[in-house]
Amino acid sequence: MKRLLSAFACAVILGALACGSSNSPSTPTTPSTPTPPAPTILPASLQLSGQGSWSLCSFGDCLFSASIQNNGSGCASGTAVVARFYDANNAQMGSDVQMGTQGGLSVKVIRPNEIVAITSTIVVASNVVSGTKTYRLFPTWNDVQCP
Repeated sequence: MKRLLSAFACAVILGALACGSSNSPSTPTTPSTPTPPAPTILPASLQLSGQGSWSLCSFGDCLFSASIQNNGSGCASGTAVVARFYDANNAQMGSDVQMGTQGGLSVKVIRPNEIVAITSTIVVASNVVSGTKTYRLFPTWNDVQCP
Protein backbone atom coordinates (compact mmCIF):
# COMPACT_ATOMS: atom_id res chain seq x y z
CA MET A 1 0.00 0.00 0.00
CA LYS A 2 2.91 2.29 0.80
CA ARG A 3 4.38 1.58 -2.61
CA LEU A 4 1.09 2.36 -4.26
CA LEU A 5 0.84 5.71 -2.41
CA SER A 6 4.47 6.54 -3.23
CA ALA A 7 3.93 5.72 -6.89
CA PHE A 8 0.74 7.79 -6.91
CA ALA A 9 2.54 10.73 -5.24
CA CYS A 10 5.38 10.53 -7.81
CA ALA A 11 2.89 10.45 -10.66
CA VAL A 12 1.14 13.58 -9.32
CA ILE A 13 4.43 15.43 -8.85
CA LEU A 14 5.73 14.45 -12.29
CA GLY A 15 2.43 15.40 -13.86
CA ALA A 16 2.52 18.82 -12.21
CA LEU A 17 6.08 19.37 -13.35
CA ALA A 18 5.23 18.35 -16.89
CA CYS A 19 2.31 20.79 -16.98
CA GLY A 20 4.53 23.64 -15.86
CA SER A 21 7.35 22.87 -18.25
CA SER A 22 8.36 24.91 -21.22
CA ASN A 23 6.75 22.33 -23.52
CA SER A 24 3.30 23.75 -22.81
CA PRO A 25 1.82 26.17 -25.37
CA SER A 26 2.22 29.87 -24.54
CA THR A 27 0.40 33.01 -25.60
CA PRO A 28 1.84 34.33 -28.87
CA THR A 29 3.65 37.65 -28.57
CA THR A 30 3.72 40.44 -31.11
CA PRO A 31 7.24 41.54 -32.01
CA SER A 32 7.83 45.06 -30.76
CA THR A 33 8.93 47.76 -33.16
CA PRO A 34 11.51 50.21 -31.85
CA THR A 35 10.30 53.74 -31.19
CA PRO A 36 11.97 56.18 -33.56
CA PRO A 37 14.15 58.76 -31.81
CA ALA A 38 12.60 62.17 -31.17
CA PRO A 39 13.64 64.76 -33.76
CA THR A 40 16.43 67.07 -32.68
CA ILE A 41 15.15 70.55 -31.94
CA LEU A 42 17.68 73.16 -32.99
CA PRO A 43 17.98 76.39 -30.97
CA ALA A 44 16.55 79.71 -32.08
CA SER A 45 18.24 83.02 -31.22
CA LEU A 46 16.07 86.15 -31.26
CA GLN A 47 17.89 89.48 -31.41
CA LEU A 48 17.18 93.10 -32.23
CA SER A 49 17.24 93.81 -35.95
CA GLY A 50 17.70 97.41 -37.09
CA GLN A 51 16.71 100.49 -35.11
CA GLY A 52 13.58 101.14 -33.10
CA SER A 53 11.40 104.18 -33.67
CA TRP A 54 8.52 106.15 -32.19
CA SER A 55 5.28 106.32 -34.18
CA LEU A 56 1.65 107.42 -33.97
CA CYS A 57 2.47 110.07 -31.39
CA SER A 58 -0.31 112.07 -29.77
CA PHE A 59 0.46 114.80 -27.23
CA GLY A 60 3.96 113.35 -26.84
CA ASP A 61 2.78 109.81 -26.05
CA CYS A 62 3.88 107.32 -28.73
CA LEU A 63 3.95 103.72 -29.78
CA PHE A 64 7.39 102.15 -30.02
CA SER A 65 8.24 99.95 -33.01
CA ALA A 66 11.23 97.70 -33.58
CA SER A 67 12.02 94.34 -35.16
CA ILE A 68 13.60 91.09 -34.07
CA GLN A 69 15.39 88.51 -36.17
CA ASN A 70 15.89 84.80 -35.54
CA ASN A 71 19.63 84.32 -36.02
CA GLY A 72 19.49 80.73 -34.78
CA SER A 73 19.26 77.49 -36.72
CA GLY A 74 15.90 76.44 -35.23
CA CYS A 75 12.42 77.90 -34.87
CA ALA A 76 10.98 79.96 -32.00
CA SER A 77 7.42 79.99 -30.66
CA GLY A 78 5.69 81.18 -27.52
CA THR A 79 7.66 84.40 -27.94
CA ALA A 80 7.33 87.40 -25.62
CA VAL A 81 9.35 90.61 -25.92
CA VAL A 82 9.73 93.40 -23.38
CA ALA A 83 11.23 96.79 -24.24
CA ARG A 84 13.12 98.72 -21.57
CA PHE A 85 14.01 102.40 -22.03
CA TYR A 86 17.02 104.20 -20.49
CA ASP A 87 17.99 107.87 -20.02
CA ALA A 88 21.44 109.47 -20.54
CA ASN A 89 22.58 108.14 -17.12
CA ASN A 90 21.56 104.60 -18.09
CA ALA A 91 18.71 104.63 -15.55
CA GLN A 92 15.52 102.87 -16.59
CA MET A 93 12.67 105.18 -17.52
CA GLY A 94 9.13 104.05 -16.81
CA SER A 95 8.06 100.42 -16.67
CA ASP A 96 8.87 97.55 -19.00
CA VAL A 97 6.72 97.72 -22.13
CA GLN A 98 5.27 94.55 -23.65
CA MET A 99 5.73 94.25 -27.41
CA GLY A 100 3.46 92.45 -29.85
CA THR A 101 2.71 91.85 -33.51
CA GLN A 102 -0.33 91.54 -35.74
CA GLY A 103 -1.96 88.15 -35.10
CA GLY A 104 -0.12 87.66 -31.80
CA LEU A 105 3.58 87.21 -31.16
CA SER A 106 3.26 84.23 -28.80
CA VAL A 107 1.48 82.04 -31.38
CA LYS A 108 3.79 82.90 -34.27
CA VAL A 109 6.50 80.42 -35.30
CA ILE A 110 9.59 82.44 -36.16
CA ARG A 111 11.82 80.61 -38.63
CA PRO A 112 15.59 80.95 -38.98
CA ASN A 113 16.60 84.32 -40.52
CA GLU A 114 13.01 85.62 -40.31
CA ILE A 115 12.56 89.24 -39.25
CA VAL A 116 9.39 90.16 -37.35
CA ALA A 117 8.14 93.72 -36.87
CA ILE A 118 6.94 94.37 -33.31
CA THR A 119 5.11 97.31 -31.72
CA SER A 120 4.42 98.28 -28.13
CA THR A 121 1.05 97.00 -26.93
CA ILE A 122 0.50 100.26 -25.01
CA VAL A 123 1.29 103.90 -25.62
CA VAL A 124 4.60 104.96 -24.06
CA ALA A 125 4.32 108.09 -21.89
CA SER A 126 5.70 111.38 -23.23
CA ASN A 127 8.32 111.76 -20.45
CA VAL A 128 9.78 108.35 -21.41
CA VAL A 129 9.66 109.21 -25.12
CA SER A 130 11.44 112.54 -24.66
CA GLY A 131 14.00 111.25 -22.14
CA THR A 132 14.99 107.99 -23.82
CA LYS A 133 18.58 107.84 -25.03
CA THR A 134 18.73 104.07 -25.58
CA TYR A 135 16.59 100.98 -25.26
CA ARG A 136 16.97 97.23 -25.01
CA LEU A 137 14.68 94.41 -26.05
CA PHE A 138 14.38 91.32 -23.85
CA PRO A 139 12.92 88.42 -25.85
CA THR A 140 11.99 85.04 -24.42
CA TRP A 141 10.88 82.05 -26.50
CA ASN A 142 10.60 78.30 -26.72
CA ASP A 143 12.75 76.36 -29.19
CA VAL A 144 10.40 74.27 -31.32
CA GLN A 145 10.58 71.91 -34.29
CA CYS A 146 10.34 73.91 -37.50
CA PRO A 147 7.22 73.09 -39.52
